Amino acid sequence: MRRPVWIVTPVVICCLFTACNLPYAARPTTEGPAPEASATPFRVATQGAAAATQPSINLLTTTPGEQTSTPPEVTLPPGATATPPTASITPPAATSAPVLVYPDTPEGVIQAFLEAYPDDTAGMLQYLGASLRASLPGGGPGELLNVQGDINGMLILSGSAVPNPPQAVFQVALQVGTEQVLRTFTLGQENGRWVITGIQ
Repeated sequence: MRRPVWIVTPVVICCLFTACNLPYAARPTTEGPAPEASATPFRVATQGAAAATQPSINLLTTTPGEQTSTPPEVTLPPGATATPPTASITPPAATSAPVLVYPDTPEGVIQAFLEAYPDDTAGMLQYLGASLRASLPGGGPGELLNVQGDINGMLILSGSAVPNPPQAVFQVALQVGTEQVLRTFTLGQENGRWVITGIQ
């Protein structure tokens, strides 16, 4: 009766061993959670598709705070043409030469005559009487003074005048360089102005 017991026992042990190994056989070979299934299939974009989906860069974009505006259009009336503005340049007004007032005294005529010497020949002539201009020496009115060099100054030493007919005589000291010379000027009136009629 003991033989059947030994035959049943190995069969029971084999069944128990198989039952213990079933959980390990059901596990996956790699650890970690299984990937979730996605509703949208995974796509690999090609180089051309990636370039098409990249956003473009606008070089004319405005900086923050700036706003671009389009200038309003100007509607011209029928038949009118647009004329560009022109810049006008106004030349400066020419300055006129100062007008010299003819002296109204015999002393002023003598001074103006000496100031015009020796370069302003026309200025010297206007202070001479008609008879003296007609008898000028060949060298011009400057030779009437009979001096050598420039006149650096003058001093009226004495003078007398006669009202009728208007005549005046003045003795004048001329400073010519380092030398002082004396000259006598005789004056009369022509056309209401004092003129030099003689120099001695």
